Amino acid sequence: MIKKMIYLLVLLLVLSCLLKSKQAAVLPELQKPGTIVVDKDQIFINDGATVYIYSSKDFKLQTKFGERGEGPGEFKTHPIIHRGGVGLSIHPDYILVSSITRVTFFTRGGKYLRGVSTRSILGQFTPLGEKFVGTGIAQDSSGDYYTANIYDENFEKEKEVFREKGIGRKKKLNAVAMLKFPQLCVCDNKIFVNSDDGVIHVFDAAGEKRSAIELGMEKVKVTSERKKRYDDFYKTDMRFKPRYEDLKQIAEYPEYFPAIRNYLAADKKIYVVTYREQDEKKELLTLDLEGNLLKKTFVSLKDMNVLELFPYTIHKGTIYQLIENPESEEWELHTLEID
Repeated sequence: MIKKMIYLLVLLLVLSCLLKSKQAAVLPELQKPGTIVVDKDQIFINDGATVYIYSSKDFKLQTKFGERGEGPGEFKTHPIIHRGGVGLSIHPDYILVSSITRVTFFTRGGKYLRGVSTRSILGQFTPLGEKFVGTGIAQDSSGDYYTANIYDENFEKEKEVFREKGIGRKKKLNAVAMLKFPQLCVCDNKIFVNSDDGVIHVFDAAGEKRSAIELGMEKVKVTSERKKRYDDFYKTDMRFKPRYEDLKQIAEYPEYFPAIRNYLAADKKIYVVTYREQDEKKELLTLDLEGNLLKKTFVSLKDMNVLELFPYTIHKGTIYQLIENPESEEWELHTLEID
């Protein structure tokens, strides 16, 4: 009896590692989507300066809004900045869109409400009570810092809660995480932000540090085969190809990958994607908000390239990922249940 139970447990573990996402819909409107958020019965996707709203039941387009510009309901974007510099934050009664030097509020149906100018050029804002949490950049004589800050209702900075060294004279670029910056999440009235050393720092709504979550997982070695994958990418990607020789002087390959490739906090859980791979799948760690490991599995999250995953989110135990079909050149929505 005990042997049979052990066999069944092993079989279930193997099957969980073989789970693959399935195509749920084709979204022909999309050209280069950046952010996907699922909330209640709607899916929100930003594609440059346009936000699309779909039904999460039949994946039909309900409406779209936004365009590039500086007028009411318009967004300033940048072709090089991740997601064009546009971020989405979805709430019960409104949508908040962060763009370069501006925050704009819309109804859940996409109707323009108001816009506020901000001092933070790259600020990605999320409400926290009556205030907001957002990212910023600070400088001193040694270089730049990426910061996480609390802002008042007028988006004036009140308190810096976290900072990490950016590009400067004393820090080389990490060749396996060139586009990786600290990620800021808000969940259960807490602020979560990760650092280079693989720690997720937890702050309360007042900006006081409450804990630090360390994964404690075995490090993933940067092998020669994976270095080649990165090198081939830098030689061919249009963002890096013209600067390849310069990059070799200011970037270096570490012995090990960072502990965290990507993470998000949702549904009172933390989902961490690591650099560990198995049969073209990515390791996904599910933690509670205290940092206790609940589950570890390998899932079919697809790479857009060696640096970036195709846009994804997790909502109520389901992964939603936007993947470009290389043959049809159309964007597909894939789903995978993980809980």
